[in-house]
Amino acid sequence: MPEPLTILLLAASPEDRVPLALDAEFDRVEAAVRVGTLRDRFALRVSQETRADQLIPLMLEVAPTVVHFSGHATATDGLIFEDSAGQSQPLTEAFLGRLFAELPGVRCVVMNACFSSAHAAAIAEHVGCVVGMSSQVSDAAATAFSSVFYQAIAEGSSLRRAFDLAVLQVEVQAPGEAATPVRVGSESSDATELAALPSLRTDIARALYEAEYVNLARSISALLDDAGCGSVVEEVFGEFVVVGPPVTAGQELAWIQQRVLAVGAERSQQGAPAAADDPERVLAAVRSLDTQAAQLLLNRYYRNLTDAEIAESLGIDPATVGPGIAAAMQRVEAFLAAVP
Repeated sequence: MPEPLTILLLAASPEDRVPLALDAEFDRVEAAVRVGTLRDRFALRVSQETRADQLIPLMLEVAPTVVHFSGHATATDGLIFEDSAGQSQPLTEAFLGRLFAELPGVRCVVMNACFSSAHAAAIAEHVGCVVGMSSQVSDAAATAFSSVFYQAIAEGSSLRRAFDLAVLQVEVQAPGEAATPVRVGSESSDATELAALPSLRTDIARALYEAEYVNLARSISALLDDAGCGSVVEEVFGEFVVVGPPVTAGQELAWIQQRVLAVGAERSQQGAPAAADDPERVLAAVRSLDTQAAQLLLNRYYRNLTDAEIAESLGIDPATVGPGIAAAMQRVEAFLAAVP
């Protein structure tokens, strides 16, 4: 089971400000996530009466995927946290922008606070989806938005769809405030789903692994030796299934291809162990073969498949596997002999 994604709920209602019904809002959020189909993919962490000096330590400790702030804000001062005496301590939009620039794991930020849209714009330079409030927001509207937004996420909705549904709920429960929530972010985050059904992701991974393994390994063969290629591909497929990165439906292979190249480059820079007999020359020889010949060699010498397994994976006659491998090896040896 993948580690759950954490939603960090931050509340601040300093003594020198108008009291807010933040407990009720957070209760509704917790209840909304609990009824979601993907509820096991999320963990909630609540911080009430959050002090400004607690914010960075909390981020480091929790490593949240979603950060939700409920409290006060002003267009000039920023988000209002508490100081050690329970009084107001604002954090400016410039500070918040710098903070989230250091937190690449955060995928979404929601600020259920009045006049927080400018702060949303600053954070959105570093986070794909950010929600702020363009004007004053009532407790009823804030609670209506939060409960539906997180229920939709826990059902596997995209961030854009969750936002749109939450706005519709505000229109129902707090007429006149539907235009208050504002979403800022990249177009690519519109279709981002924070969680996917693990069984579906596993099925997709299995199908892609079987169909694309050799091509993925060959895509980084100029960087790493044969064993290195395979370990990178397996690592990335493991990340895809276990970590569960948000990937738009239909773009799974594109994500895996990009990640394989990125990890391969990282391994190359770290100085992956070289294989014997000048691996670059061997890899160049393998790349000189036609696709099926290269697949035969990789299946035999990296994946250690039998002739029958190779024949089944490539859809060829088992009787042709042995001679095909022998012929491919002869071409590799001839290539190496011709290269000084």
